Amino acid sequence: MPQHDPDRESPPPGPRPGPLRRAWAGVVSFVFLGLTRAAYRVRVSGAEHLPAEGGVLIVANHLSYIDPLFVGAACPRRPRFLMFRDFFRFPLIGGFARLMGTIPISSEDTTSQKRAAIVEVSRLLAQGAVVCIFAEGGITRTGNLMGFARGCERIARRAGVPIVPLALDGLWGSVFSFEGGRALRRVPRPGRRTVRVRLGEPLASDTPAWEVRQRVQTLLGEARGEAWTGPGGLPELFLRSAARHARRPAIVDTQGARLTYRQVLQRALALRAVIERRFPDEERIGLYLPPGAAGAVANLAVSLTGRVTVNLNYSLGAEALAAPIERAGLRSVITSPRFLEALGEGSPASEEATVAIEELAAQVRALDKLAALVGSFLPGALLARLVRAVDDGSRPATILFSSGSTGDPKGVVLTHSNLLTNLQSLAQAVELSRRDRVLGVLPFFHVFGYNVTLWAPLCTGALVCYHARPTDGEVVARLCAEERLTILLATPTFYQLWMRRLERESVASVRMAIAGAEKLPAALAAAWTERLGGCLYEGYGCTELSPVVAVNHPERGEEGHRQSGAVPGSVGRPIPGVGVRIADPETGKTLPPGREGSVLVCGASVMAGYLDEPALSDEVLRDGWYDTGDVGRLDREGFLTLTDRRSRFSKIGGEMVPHGRVEEVLCDVARELHMEAGGEFEDAPRVCVTAVADERRGERLVALHTPLGFALERMTEGLAASELPPLFQPRPDSFFEVASLPSLGSGKLDLAGARAVAESLTRR
Repeated sequence: MPQHDPDRESPPPGPRPGPLRRAWAGVVSFVFLGLTRAAYRVRVSGAEHLPAEGGVLIVANHLSYIDPLFVGAACPRRPRFLMFRDFFRFPLIGGFARLMGTIPISSEDTTSQKRAAIVEVSRLLAQGAVVCIFAEGGITRTGNLMGFARGCERIARRAGVPIVPLALDGLWGSVFSFEGGRALRRVPRPGRRTVRVRLGEPLASDTPAWEVRQRVQTLLGEARGEAWTGPGGLPELFLRSAARHARRPAIVDTQGARLTYRQVLQRALALRAVIERRFPDEERIGLYLPPGAAGAVANLAVSLTGRVTVNLNYSLGAEALAAPIERAGLRSVITSPRFLEALGEGSPASEEATVAIEELAAQVRALDKLAALVGSFLPGALLARLVRAVDDGSRPATILFSSGSTGDPKGVVLTHSNLLTNLQSLAQAVELSRRDRVLGVLPFFHVFGYNVTLWAPLCTGALVCYHARPTDGEVVARLCAEERLTILLATPTFYQLWMRRLERESVASVRMAIAGAEKLPAALAAAWTERLGGCLYEGYGCTELSPVVAVNHPERGEEGHRQSGAVPGSVGRPIPGVGVRIADPETGKTLPPGREGSVLVCGASVMAGYLDEPALSDEVLRDGWYDTGDVGRLDREGFLTLTDRRSRFSKIGGEMVPHGRVEEVLCDVARELHMEAGGEFEDAPRVCVTAVADERRGERLVALHTPLGFALERMTEGLAASELPPLFQPRPDSFFEVASLPSLGSGKLDLAGARAVAESLTRR
């Protein structure tokens, strides 16, 4: 038999195979599917959505070389496949593909080759066949869902057959995937891998490719959620990780702690025993501690008892926490006298409810230490069965009070399943591994600090380095250099502060610096790259989503197959298992790529609801979709770009004016004038745009700014010369200087506080 030439311009095979070949193909297919089910735990759902007869086009995501085996295992009817032409070069895969009548195709094919492939697939579909196409055009090198080629549109429309979306989950990280940039060149990990295959309801033949992609993305979220609905939870994942990485460093903090995973595990197990005795009938326990070894171990210990953690926002002050403590029904709050002294205030709880962590540590008995020591040497699976802190992944893991940047804080209830699926998806998106060393400066009362810098590194074997004062750029620079940090996570405000202290040498080990919680100014990203050499990647999330929705990252893949992971100005692609759609704010109808509308998110990481506020929960949760309150758009490759929040629009003169757009222009003008005057980039004035009531026009814009160092008239002149229409420009008498802009403990701008300041200044 002659060798297959991928460059030869010939149409795919058209003749139908004879009876003997079909029988042999059936036998081989049966054997391969049997081996697949023996080597993997295959979980199939939605198989009833595949029509029992007639032509059907299955459109699936593409994670690995062996995806067709799992599509075949999930389908009651044997499918035919379109396969990337280069795969035919592999003897085993190519031989099996030819036997199964697989149709070769490539993005590098000539027009006639592509047309011939579409004609052949359409003919098979018209004859009643089931055909599967991997619409991304190749195996993902990033683990994310890539953009869908429009070929599936033309094929389905030409054949007039329904489209069945199919989601594959669980194959990323296998030896057949490109995790780490390599496939078929790694030693397989021990144990049987669970692969989830989920089929969706049939779509009409004229469904556009972007809509099919969105449905596959939604199915991925549903499939991933199934993985954490049973027993186990965050404690089990941590126990397995701690046992596996026992000798590796786990936690370093600037108070002098340096702990291995075994030491963290021993401390958490011993403290768990004390908490079980001290709080036998308390379901929720408050924590009032900064990021550090003590705060991390306390959170781990409380979770290991199966109780719900409630980390309290110490940036609000003790008096403001009375309401959250009451709403959460907290009878005990764990804190530290040394921490209270550093804050310069007392405990937010009553004297009877305040418990010092030093006091709890002193109550650890010799038997507790012995049990913890023995437990730390047990296999993780056995230790998890003995502890068994969580019997249902849908149970609440934590209650976090939202930042309150746009109003009163709300108690957000996040389950173990919420946090675990988001943790797993984020780790996949940023390739978090035991080789990473993560900076932890965000407080545990902030959802990014809680899940991303507490549970995520400790559940993947990474080192996390804590410092309680994120504004201390000198210490952050020292930690980056001494601990060789690889991942930084902070708000743009903190990154701008750190640039005064960081040098290229100190961040030489950093492979990803991720900014979130507020808009990343393009000028800051450019200045970071120019001064420090690396990229500043923007991400997006919120408390109600556990928290990560999307993130940019470096491009990945081998030479000739590089895949983009970032688009400037966007917040990246949604992470695996998270679905995003853009809806018309009036009708709720899904909008196509490029159209701006309300950002809605679905997936297993969507919160259980607001604490004791069902009506408020119903306002933002509809049919599994969470309304973020943000405005944005998706492109055809799946990248999400945010415009502003709906609450940050003012109706002036009958037109909706976006505060964010005006604010961005003012910041650019102020920065240019500041640097013209010889100032440093990181010292540039900050500007916040808000609105107050106006009798004549309903609302008027107000600009709050920090000290300028140049005449205000120059900034208003620069604003007038910009492309902003006159209606979008605050009046000269609506600019007010403030010593600093109101901010939250995370460094995020306090929008509600800014509006209150503007109202007080305009009333004078």
